[in-house]
Amino acid sequence: MKPGAQTRMATHLNAVKSEKPVPELIEELERGRLDAILAPYPYGGQLKEAISHQVLFREPLVIVAGRSLTVGASWAALAKAAWILPPPHFLVRRSVEARFLTSGQIPPSPIIESFSVTTNLQLAVHGHGVAALPECVMLEAEAAGASGGFR
Repeated sequence: MKPGAQTRMATHLNAVKSEKPVPELIEELERGRLDAILAPYPYGGQLKEAISHQVLFREPLVIVAGRSLTVGASWAALAKAAWILPPPHFLVRRSVEARFLTSGQIPPSPIIESFSVTTNLQLAVHGHGVAALPECVMLEAEAAGASGGFR
């Protein structure tokens, strides 16, 4: 958040939702086109000293597979599965790849690459592959009655 933005936000808030890769949002923030951004962090690049960040919450990732898929629960077994992942610059993708590497496994190449968590959930539920999703997405799907389609 840029200095002074908090004062403006307290007196008048004009929020615009913009879904872009984090590097693009940070570039717009640095150029003064945005006053603040809410985005996954860590960002792979360097933030300018004039920009500060604050962790608002942490969201664990869960691995989701349709009930029709037979997938083992180990990282070695998951390395052999068909994966549905976001593009490489997304935090979810980088987190999954890091977890495979720390487990001594080669990260999988996705058979489907999609940035939409809703799409990824539906593809996984219908047996098209394994997806890594924020836990809140799975909890929302369970609350909506979709728990019969995944594990």
